Amino acid sequence: MEKERISALVGEMTLEEKVGQLTQFAGLFYSTHADDTPVTGPVDFPVKKEAIEISGSVLGVAGAKKLIGIQSEHLKTSRLGIPLLFMADVINGFRTIFPIPLGLGATWEPKLVEDLQAVAAREAASAGLHVSFAPMADLVRDPRWVE
Repeated sequence: MEKERISALVGEMTLEEKVGQLTQFAGLFYSTHADDTPVTGPVDFPVKKEAIEISGSVLGVAGAKKLIGIQSEHLKTSRLGIPLLFMADVINGFRTIFPIPLGLGATWEPKLVEDLQAVAAREAASAGLHVSFAPMADLVRDPRWVE
């Protein structure tokens, strides 16, 4: 998309829509009960349907049929026709599971790690995912670890 078109699109967006683009919901929020209220899982987490409709990305859904269904429904209600991004944690692989990053680092073989991550990326892309969160660094925020 051209820079001018992107600027124009952002200019057309309301503040609520801009914030919505920064919002990510789990895939189960895109399913509905018979009364058309969002399924929010076992935890009572009130989310307005409008917030889901203007969100920018979905976490934890894979597979062409599911993604196409969610994307199609989303685009029916999207005022500006901005498609969702589909994302997932692909840390140890996607379909093929590899050792944890610490174990891969212990091999001291960067080319091997690169090759394994390429496999994971291809598998995730083939399932319709646009973004993966890998490699990952866990940052400890527990005050017991701070001197």
